[in-house]
Amino acid sequence: MDELVELALRAFHAARAWLAARPVLALAVAGLVCSVVVMVAGARVGAAPSAVPYDLWLGLSPRPGYGGNHRIAAVVLVAATAGLVALWLLALAGLRRWERSLGSIWFLGGVWAAPFLVGPPLFSTDVFGSVSDGLLLRDGLSPYHHAATALGARRVVEAIDPGDRSVRSASGPMSLLLHHLVVSVGTGNVVAAVLLLRAVAAVAVVVCGILALELAGSQRPFVLGLIVLNPAVLLYIVGACHLDSLTVALVLGALVLARRGRWPAAVAVATVAAGFEQIAFVAVLALVAVHAFGSVRPSWRRFARDVLVVAVVLVLATLAVPHGTDWRLNLDRLTHDHTPFAPACLLSDVVSWIVPAASFDDLAVGGRVAALAAAVTAIGYLLITVRRRPIERTVGYALLAGGLLAPVLYPWFLLWGVLVLAATARDAVRDCIVALSVAGCFLQSPDLPTWLTDATAAVALVLCGAVVVVRAVVRERQATDDPQPQPVSAGG
Repeated sequence: MDELVELALRAFHAARAWLAARPVLALAVAGLVCSVVVMVAGARVGAAPSAVPYDLWLGLSPRPGYGGNHRIAAVVLVAATAGLVALWLLALAGLRRWERSLGSIWFLGGVWAAPFLVGPPLFSTDVFGSVSDGLLLRDGLSPYHHAATALGARRVVEAIDPGDRSVRSASGPMSLLLHHLVVSVGTGNVVAAVLLLRAVAAVAVVVCGILALELAGSQRPFVLGLIVLNPAVLLYIVGACHLDSLTVALVLGALVLARRGRWPAAVAVATVAAGFEQIAFVAVLALVAVHAFGSVRPSWRRFARDVLVVAVVLVLATLAVPHGTDWRLNLDRLTHDHTPFAPACLLSDVVSWIVPAASFDDLAVGGRVAALAAAVTAIGYLLITVRRRPIERTVGYALLAGGLLAPVLYPWFLLWGVLVLAATARDAVRDCIVALSVAGCFLQSPDLPTWLTDATAAVALVLCGAVVVVRAVVRERQATDDPQPQPVSAGG
C-alpha cells in the first residue's frame, strides 16, 4: 500500500511539474473543459425558459423544451462560468510574468471559443429575433413595422422569448441589412443563418484584437488577453451570437484611421458603426469634435466636411432597407424588460423606500429618466472636454456610460466600452475593465430561483467592486511610499 501511495505521489508531482513547464497547454485544456461544460449546461437550461428549442443542436437541447426542471444544469452552468473566469484571471496574471508570444494568446482564445462556435445560442434569444428580421425583409415586410409574430406559425417565432415576439425591431438599418443578407445566403435556413451570424460575431472579435494591438502601447499580450480571452466575450458575443463585437470593431477601426490622420475615412467608418448600433453615434461626435476643434486653431471647414461625410453615409445606410429611419419609433422596446441591477432600476428601488405610495410605473419612469439624464450629462461632459484626454479614452468612456446607464443593463452592453478601453487602459481603469467583465458574466440569470440569481449577481458585483477599491488603495500607498527621484544639480 505504501508503494502505491508513493507511486501516486510521484505521478502527481511529475504531472504538476509537466504542467508548470507548459502553462499555455494547461490553461488551454482547463479552459476547453470549462467551455464545454458551460455550453452543454447552457444548452440544457436554454436561452429563455419559456422559448421552444428550434433545433436539438447535436442532441444538446432538451427535446421536451426548456420548461422542465433544469436547476442542476443551471448550478453547473454558474460553477463552470466561475471556473472560466478564474482561468482568465490566472491567464492575465501569468501574462505579466511570462514572456509569451501573441500566438499563444490567439491559440488560447481559439481553444476556449471552439465549443461556443458549435453549440446552441446561450443566454439570449436575440439571434432568433435577428433571423426573424431577415425573414421579414425576405417576405417584403419591414421589421420596423412588423414583429416576428407576422411570420405566422413558424418554429423560429417559438424560439424567441415570448416577451419579445411581438416587439418590433429597433436595430440600425445596417444590422437589418446584415440579417437579410445572412438569411438570403442561408436560403432561409434558420440554423445556417444563426451560424453565419455567429461567424460574423467571432470574426469581429478577432478584428477587435488586431485593431486593439495597433492602438496599444506596451503590454500588448495583456491587451490581447483582455479581449480574446475575456469570458464575457466568449459567453455573450460568441455563445449568444450578439453582433456588438462588429460595432466595436468598426469603432476601433475608426480610431485607428484617426490615429493615422485619415479623418474623413474615420468619420465614415464610425458612422457605419452607428448604422449597426446607435450608441456608436458618440464615437462620431467625438471624432468630429477632435478633428474640427481639437487643435489650437479650430477649423470650421473640417467641421463642415465631416458633417457632410456623416450625412452622406447616413443617407446611404437608411436606404439599405425599407423605412430605414424608422428605428427611432421603436426605441421604447428598451424599457420593456426589468433588469434588477440597472442603475435605473436601483434608483427606482431607492425611491420606493422613500415614497412607498408611488406606483411601480411611476417609479420605473422616474428611474429611467434619471439614468438617461445622467448618461446624457456624462457623455456631454466627455465631448465638451474631449481635448483633455486621448480620443480612445473619450470614446470608450462614452460607450461605457451609455451601456451602464441604459434603461436596461445587459452584459453585452458593458462590452461596448470595455473592448474600446482595453486597448489603452492602465492601472485603475484596467482593473475596472476586468471587474466589469467578471461581474457581467453573472448578470444574466440562468434557470435558478430569482433570489438566488440576484444574490449571485450581487455577490459578484460586491466582490469585484471591493477588489477594485483595494487595488486602488494599495496602488496609492505604493505611489506615496516610493521615494521620488531627486533632481541632480548642475554642479553635482
